[in-house]
Amino acid sequence: TNGNIQIYGGDTFYLSADLLLTGSYASGSLYGSVGKTWRTLVLTTGDSKQDIGVFESETAAPVSFSVQWLNMTRIELTKKDINTQNPLSGAVYGIYTDKKCENLLMTMTATGTDGKAVSDYFDSALKTVYVKEVTAPTGYKLNTEVYKVDVAAGKTLTVTATDERVTGRVKIAKIDKETLAFKAQGDSVLRGAVYGLYAKEDIVHPDGTTGVLYKQDSLIAQGVIGDDGTLEFSELYLGEMYVKEITPPEGYTLDTTKYEVSVTYEGQDVAEVTRDLTVKEQVKKQAFQLIKISEDGEQTETDLVAGAGFKVYLISDLTQVKNGKLKPSNGESYTASDFKNYDFSKEQVAVTYENGTAVPVPELITDTKGYAVSPELPYGSYVV
Repeated sequence: TNGNIQIYGGDTFYLSADLLLTGSYASGSLYGSVGKTWRTLVLTTGDSKQDIGVFESETAAPVSFSVQWLNMTRIELTKKDINTQNPLSGAVYGIYTDKKCENLLMTMTATGTDGKAVSDYFDSALKTVYVKEVTAPTGYKLNTEVYKVDVAAGKTLTVTATDERVTGRVKIAKIDKETLAFKAQGDSVLRGAVYGLYAKEDIVHPDGTTGVLYKQDSLIAQGVIGDDGTLEFSELYLGEMYVKEITPPEGYTLDTTKYEVSVTYEGQDVAEVTRDLTVKEQVKKQAFQLIKISEDGEQTETDLVAGAGFKVYLISDLTQVKNGKLKPSNGESYTASDFKNYDFSKEQVAVTYENGTAVPVPELITDTKGYAVSPELPYGSYVV
């Protein structure tokens, strides 16, 4: 621009300009170094006479040229996290000529660390193009929104798009270690257990800028096992985690197991990564022993009785206790006298469990010394 150049006969040259330059260019009249052109006419008689010559000159005509620049345009896309508004790298978008995004014009390069990508130039005669995400950044779900772009010649058109991170969900199912189901033993309960979700390693935000959200072994969330035996942690950031019991429910021992769970990215088409986890609880147990003696109320010494049989019943399972007909005489808890005239003939004995199967507590038979020892019974109140 604003310069001079000398061109000689036989020279070839070209003009270049930024692709966003529009319109046309005209050189105007260009004059060479020769101001005039000469033409000569020579006549000969063919004999000994002198030839006759005539010449004339005329002013040289100027030359000119013009250029019609191509009407080009391009698109600059900026990609951000929808919540943090931090730039996202690795997003790839396509530019289409139709609203359904079936006719691909070109694929843009992946966004850089600044969240930006610039397309190649294309003809502005298209008037309208459509931009849609082809590949989401790692840790994010695909954005299916179509962005309409009205094309203008000679401009870099801007589009700002956002992505939502893929979330995680951990579903916990609570079971008894021996019933192998959400079925408590004795008078214990499985609901009400408190569990914590912890970071097995640092949990980092996927936007690449925010950084560490949860340090290793820090508590991410905690919750309580509900009446259906389940607990869910949702809207989680992806990463390696573990679940551990904080407070056991009534009648159970604290489970110190760390249940590891890997909630990792499964691709842009999976909006929520779900993991199912089963946690087991050991019921508290204790055995008891009894001695059978014989006395008439007057003897100072007692006789040990061998071969006496005793059956064990869980009080809360007795029919008249469940239907409310039998209540504690002291208003608080049952005593042996409450069952003095109770008919146990139609009642089921207490049970323990092995590998999910109920095992009735066998009748206790005293030995030669009058002793009998029960198996370990689940947490609860029993009558013998």
